[in-house]
Order: sequence, then C-alpha cells, then structure tokens
Amino acid sequence: MATAIHVFSETLLNGEWTADKADTYVQELPNRFGWIDSHMEPVTCPRQAWLYGLLVDEVRYSWPWSFHEKGLPEDASPQVKQISKSWGIDGYAHSHLTLQELYAKSLELLIDPREEAKELQDYLRQLITAIPVTSNSLDEHRIVFWFDS
Repeated sequence: MATAIHVFSETLLNGEWTADKADTYVQELPNRFGWIDSHMEPVTCPRQAWLYGLLVDEVRYSWPWSFHEKGLPEDASPQVKQISKSWGIDGYAHSHLTLQELYAKSLELLIDPREEAKELQDYLRQLITAIPVTSNSLDEHRIVFWFDS
C-alpha cells in the first residue's frame, strides 16, 4: 500500500500560527456524503519512505534518529485544521516540527557515519529548502503534516 504525506508550512505572526499558502486555500461545498473537501498548496516534500520514517517513527520505517508523533497542534492555522479534518480517518500520524528541530536533526544526520544517515540528510535538506522562510527565528516556522494510505 502506498503512503502519501501532506505537508503545510506555517509562520508565527503576532502570536498566532498562520498558513504560509493561505492565499491558495479553497474550501468546497459539502458533497453528497456531507464531506467538505479543503485544499491548499502544500510544501513540496520528497516522496520517500525513509524520510517518512524519520519524520514520524514507524511510518514505513523506524530509525534511531526518528521523531515521535506529536499530533496535530492545537494552535494550527484554521486552514490546516480544516484540511486535516477533511481527511477524516484516512489521515494518520499527525505531527509538526519547527525549522529549528529540522535543522538540528539535519546536523545530527550529517555527523553520523552510517550511509543511511547521509541519504536521509539529503532528503531532509530537500524538505527544509522547500519551506518558505520570512524571519530569522527558526522557531517561528514549522511544518504540520500527516500521512494517508
């Protein structure tokens, strides 16, 4: 079964997390089943099972460097909350990571001598460079993500 990741970036502005691509947010009318489908331009993330296992332990893989699932943040932007809600039970392993956490993990992988760490570091670097950055504080930028099969 194929696994897909849904990644959205947020920036902390005036004490609230806001979706970086909020201008691309679309909420459709309820369909015949009553579902409200929502869309927004995501962050481009390498479709790579090893990376999925790094972002959340035991999603496809488990690594000594894996992050643990944190859940959807309570303070997520309204757009990200609605998109997550539209996935219902098909969305799983919700989590979030700041740029600070991602950079720290990238450095950890960089100094690890194992070949898998080097490959994971490259996938993580691709994800990090896709996140829009508008301030100098790495803790003011994060990704919110989940998976579906």
